[in-house]
This record gives sequence, C-alpha cells and structure tokens, in this order.
Amino acid sequence: MKGFDVRSYLDHHDLLDYDVDGRLLLAGEPIESWRSVLPGPSIVHLPERAAANVRWYAAAFESLPGGVEVFYALKASYQTDVCAAIVESGAGLEVMSERELRLATELGVTGNRLVINGLGRSASFTAASVDADPLFIVLDTVEDVHRTEAAARAAGRRVRVALRLARDAATSAGPQDPGRLGFTWPEEFLAVADLVRAGDHLELTGLLAHDLHHCTDPEEVSVHLRHVVAVLRAADQQHGLRFQVLDIGGGLASRIRVEREGGLSRLVERVATELATLPYQPLVVCEPGRSLVSDAAVGLASFVALKSRPAATWAITDLGTNYLVPVPGSDFVPVPLYWPPGAATTTFHLGDQSCTTSTLCRDVELPIGTREIAVLEAGAYTGVFAHAWGPSLPTVAVLAAGRLRPPRLPIQTAVEPFSLDPALPKPLLLAPS
Repeated sequence: MKGFDVRSYLDHHDLLDYDVDGRLLLAGEPIESWRSVLPGPSIVHLPERAAANVRWYAAAFESLPGGVEVFYALKASYQTDVCAAIVESGAGLEVMSERELRLATELGVTGNRLVINGLGRSASFTAASVDADPLFIVLDTVEDVHRTEAAARAAGRRVRVALRLARDAATSAGPQDPGRLGFTWPEEFLAVADLVRAGDHLELTGLLAHDLHHCTDPEEVSVHLRHVVAVLRAADQQHGLRFQVLDIGGGLASRIRVEREGGLSRLVERVATELATLPYQPLVVCEPGRSLVSDAAVGLASFVALKSRPAATWAITDLGTNYLVPVPGSDFVPVPLYWPPGAATTTFHLGDQSCTTSTLCRDVELPIGTREIAVLEAGAYTGVFAHAWGPSLPTVAVLAAGRLRPPRLPIQTAVEPFSLDPALPKPLLLAPS
C-alpha cells in the first residue's frame, strides 16, 4: 500500500472528501466535529451509500439482453439500516443459512425476491427454504438434492432449483487454489441434473457460476465466463438442457475500487460479450455483497501508541481486528482526519492493541503527527465476523440525511438473541440524544 493515493480513492466516494484546509468531510461536515458524540473507536454506517451502490450496480447490468436481477448477498453485512436501504432500492436477497432466511423475513423479503444458497443444509433449513418459495434454491451436494426433494414432497409443492457449476480446473491457480465447490462438468454435473429431473418435486431452473473474488479485472471476468458459456452451449446442444436463469454470483471488489480501476462498465461489457455467443438468453442473476456494502461504513479510530522501527513507525490503533476482521483480500485504508496541504509524510504500519499486534495495514504514507484517522472499507464482512476477544468493540452509529443517530436494533439480535455470557463485552450503541 506504500504510496497509496488517498485523494484518488476519495474521488470515487460521494460522501467523503477533503476541504481546502485539509479537513476530512463526511457528508459535507468535518468528521472531527462528531468525535464529541462518538468517543473512542466507532463505526459509522452509511445506508445512503449502500442504496446508491445498488442503483450503480443495477444500472450497469441492465443492458444485458436477457435482463438482470440483483440479489444482495446478505452475509456481507447484517446491519439493519444498511440492509433495509438495499432492499428499498430494489435488490432481492441471497441467503445461505437459516438465520439469514429469518433476517430476510424480518426485512420483508420473500418469494421471488429470494435466492437460497449454502450446502449441507439441515432438515429445518431445507424445509424453511421450500416454504419460502424462492426464485430458486441452489443445490451443491447430492445430499441436498435428496433433502430438498423430500421436503418439497412433504410440502406438496414443486420447487425451483439451480445447480452450482464447479470452476474449470484449467483456470485454477494451482493445487493451493482448488476454487469453490460445485459440480464438475460434464460427468458429475449431468449425473446430478438427471437425479434432479428424475424426481417429481424439483424443477431445474438455473445454473450458479460464482467464482470471482475481489475482481476488478475484465480479463478475469472473461476467462471465468468462457467456461460457463461453453458449459451452457454443450448442455443445450448435446444434452437438450437449457437454463432459464444464469446466476453469475458476485465476487467483485468494492464499488470504490472497481471505479478506481476503470469502472463497472468494463466488466459488464465482458459479461455481455461472452453471453452473446449463447443460442438463447437466460435471465442473469447477480449476487453482489462486498461491492454494495464495503464502502458504506467508515471507522473512526485513534493512534494510542507509536513504536518506531527502521522500516516504518508502528501506529497502534484503538479499533481492532476483532471488528475489522482481516479476511483474505481485505484492505482497511486509513485516512487522516486532517491532512494539511503540503504536509510531510512518513511510512506507517497500523496494528491493533492485541498482544499479537494484528495488522490492519502496512506501508501507508500518512502525515507526520497523525493521531486521528478514518478507516475506509469498513462495511463488508466486519460486523458479521466481529468477536469479543481483544480490545473493546466500537460504538455503532448511522449517518442518514446528514444526521448521526443510533442504529436500529440489529436484526440478528432481534431475530435470535446472542447466547454469550452477559459479562462479555458487547458493541456499544450510540445513545439517543
């Protein structure tokens, strides 16, 4: 990250910018002015940014000939205000657990606005999935085929299902990168397709081909979809098997990173080019997660200690990796609350207060004397993975219509209370004024 140009990053976020004096603004107001009501480490959720990201994503894909439907991958963030804004902007939900299915119900999302994923589903989750009557249920193991058929038979209904296609072994990065699961083409995939069609209660409607990860590269999109299109053409021409729905999954980087790398239209053009060779045009389903919510939250943190080393200065932050969980590929970009024009900079590594000094990021240039920072890309796979170990969890707030307010009751606690020991620390909520 050394030499990272923060200002170019902010050029692609409509709620963040520096003023002429070098003060960081969020929705037009200096962030530092809110520190009095947000003491200590904090997370500010931005539902308006999440809603804008849905519109950005849907608009880019609407040119595809067969149409497109956007289903937000709920596992990326359960934050109520953010999820509600996404749903209100027209997105459906992709869920992969019984809890997430209940969360979708809490948000008023049912029927064709649902896609159900996951594998090795329990009997109760399978039954609940059938009862939800989603656009389709993805099948990823033979056991799930049998369980879903049995649950549909017990419910007396016919259920739409999709099969997950395994990645092409030729595009794998090697033995250390086996890729996600699914059914390999052709033998395994066709055998499972025959198993589905042999039953009386499953309708084979779709194919799921989700294999991208933090993608910003058009060529990566093309390589992935060439395999998918080859499978669809062979299934049609050699086996008489057509799919009404093609679910291309998610796997794109955050909106801000996609825009910095040239824009979403470059990626969608590759999707359109590859799909144009099909003898028919299925409905395209997308399952964005990170790209809708990653830049829809900002962390606020302080440097509580500094340790000078020859290569860089270690800055110890009070916002820890027990919230900003370092899942593979994540970067938590620090932006100083004050960057005076022409200020001298130095190289920082950022670590948290845990005894192992877990790293938030390395080799970032910040002004000398920085003590207060905003942490960008704090909205995806953070709160859902947060845990009690380590420093205090952050205060949580929501910024909407230019005002800070407490968050709505988190839907995960509204649906199913946590069973943690009451003595364990929990996230603080911004107290109502």
